[in-house]
Amino acid sequence: MADRADSTGRGPTGAEASAREEGTASFDESQVAEESAAPGTEPEGTRADDGVLVADASAEPLIADEAWPVEVVEHERPFEGMVWNIDRDRFMYRDSALVREYMAHPGAVAVLAMDEHDRVLLVQQYRHAARARLWELPAGLLDVHGEDPLEAAKRELAEEVDHEAAHWEPLISSLPSPGGSNEAITVYLATGLSETSEAFDREHEEADLTVRWVPLDEAVQAVLEGRVRNGILQTALLAAQARGLGRGRFSGGDGRDGGDRGAEGFGGDAGRV
Repeated sequence: MADRADSTGRGPTGAEASAREEGTASFDESQVAEESAAPGTEPEGTRADDGVLVADASAEPLIADEAWPVEVVEHERPFEGMVWNIDRDRFMYRDSALVREYMAHPGAVAVLAMDEHDRVLLVQQYRHAARARLWELPAGLLDVHGEDPLEAAKRELAEEVDHEAAHWEPLISSLPSPGGSNEAITVYLATGLSETSEAFDREHEEADLTVRWVPLDEAVQAVLEGRVRNGILQTALLAAQARGLGRGRFSGGDGRDGGDRGAEGFGGDAGRV
């Protein structure tokens, strides 16, 4: 929905429009400078020599998302699809009635599976919306009613790459496109890997999955060079690198057999990223 022009005939800037859309105040450098100069208005934290506000370990975090309940006065579902739906809400926000349409998504989980050789287990799958075969993490929808997300992640690891893991922990959570979808994705780190006793029977786009073990450093480099574009894959790999994962920290089942079987069984080439 386009924003109306102001009294000068100009519309809001990109930053102002984005801020207005997300319900946050637009950025005003002069206002920030004025407030920072006023006594008693300094936010918690300390200022470096260049004047930039940096976090104080003993204070509250400088940034954190904030839940903001609103009154929904009208809700309808103009489109109901095979997997997800389109919802339309009319709600009150700061004394204004707004209407927004968004994709109603069941949520999803993904798995960053890492072996003791600092390699991550990736899949390449055709995605019709992108018209491309994209490198991704094993992942799936939370489309089983009442299923625990961790159990869903275990199921996806087994179904997509015929592996299970001895150790699981949350790695990162993400809202991939909050301007138009309520999709939330949780990525789990899985270590202590071994093959499942039986291979899963895949169909449709998953029937010709390419499965490949890739060194974590090489996968991160592929992100930075723009060779892989799946958002959850990018988020998970960069989070893993930021946390210092890999570097021989993990022990468990040897992923080499899984890599060889993945390359042969799913049409992959284990030799390159």
